[in-house]
Amino acid sequence: MWDQHMKALTKMMRNMEIKQIIDDALYEYYVVENGKPVPNWKVQKDPQWWIDYLKKIEDDKHGNT
Repeated sequence: MWDQHMKALTKMMRNMEIKQIIDDALYEYYVVENGKPVPNWKVQKDPQWWIDYLKKIEDDKHGNT
Protein backbone atom coordinates (compact mmCIF):
# COMPACT_ATOMS: atom_id res chain seq x y z
CA MET A 1 0.00 0.00 0.00
CA TRP A 2 2.78 2.42 0.92
CA ASP A 3 4.53 1.65 -2.36
CA GLN A 4 1.42 2.54 -4.38
CA HIS A 5 1.00 5.79 -2.46
CA MET A 6 4.62 6.77 -3.10
CA LYS A 7 4.30 5.95 -6.81
CA ALA A 8 1.18 8.12 -7.05
CA LEU A 9 2.90 11.01 -5.26
CA THR A 10 6.00 10.69 -7.43
CA LYS A 11 3.88 10.71 -10.58
CA MET A 12 1.97 13.76 -9.34
CA MET A 13 5.20 15.62 -8.61
CA ARG A 14 6.61 14.76 -12.04
CA ASN A 15 3.44 15.99 -13.73
CA MET A 16 3.74 19.28 -11.83
CA GLU A 17 7.36 19.62 -12.97
CA ILE A 18 6.36 18.98 -16.59
CA LYS A 19 3.55 21.53 -16.31
CA GLN A 20 6.00 24.14 -15.04
CA ILE A 21 8.47 23.41 -17.86
CA ILE A 22 5.68 23.83 -20.42
CA ASP A 23 4.43 27.04 -18.80
CA ASP A 24 7.96 28.47 -18.77
CA ALA A 25 8.51 27.57 -22.43
CA LEU A 26 5.20 29.12 -23.47
CA TYR A 27 5.98 32.31 -21.55
CA GLU A 28 9.44 32.50 -23.13
CA TYR A 29 8.07 32.01 -26.66
CA TYR A 30 5.04 34.28 -26.50
CA VAL A 31 6.00 37.05 -24.07
CA VAL A 32 9.78 37.28 -24.23
CA GLU A 33 10.45 36.41 -27.87
CA ASN A 34 7.29 37.72 -29.56
CA GLY A 35 5.88 40.34 -27.18
CA LYS A 36 2.43 38.73 -27.15
CA PRO A 37 0.34 37.39 -24.29
CA VAL A 38 0.25 33.65 -23.72
CA PRO A 39 -3.01 32.19 -25.11
CA ASN A 40 -5.48 31.21 -22.42
CA TRP A 41 -6.37 27.68 -23.51
CA LYS A 42 -6.26 26.29 -19.97
CA VAL A 43 -9.29 28.27 -18.85
CA GLN A 44 -11.38 28.76 -21.98
CA LYS A 45 -12.73 25.46 -23.23
CA ASP A 46 -14.73 26.97 -26.11
CA PRO A 47 -12.70 26.43 -29.32
CA GLN A 48 -13.93 29.71 -30.83
CA TRP A 49 -11.40 31.69 -28.78
CA TRP A 50 -8.60 29.72 -30.52
CA ILE A 51 -10.03 30.45 -33.97
CA ASP A 52 -10.29 34.15 -33.08
CA TYR A 53 -6.75 34.14 -31.70
CA LEU A 54 -5.31 32.60 -34.87
CA LYS A 55 -7.21 35.09 -37.05
CA LYS A 56 -5.81 37.95 -34.95
CA ILE A 57 -2.27 36.65 -35.39
CA GLU A 58 -2.80 36.43 -39.14
CA ASP A 59 -4.24 39.95 -39.24
CA ASP A 60 -1.30 41.25 -37.21
CA LYS A 61 1.11 39.69 -39.73
CA HIS A 62 -0.55 41.56 -42.57
CA GLY A 63 -0.86 44.85 -40.68
CA ASN A 64 -4.64 44.63 -40.30
CA THR A 65 -6.23 45.59 -37.00
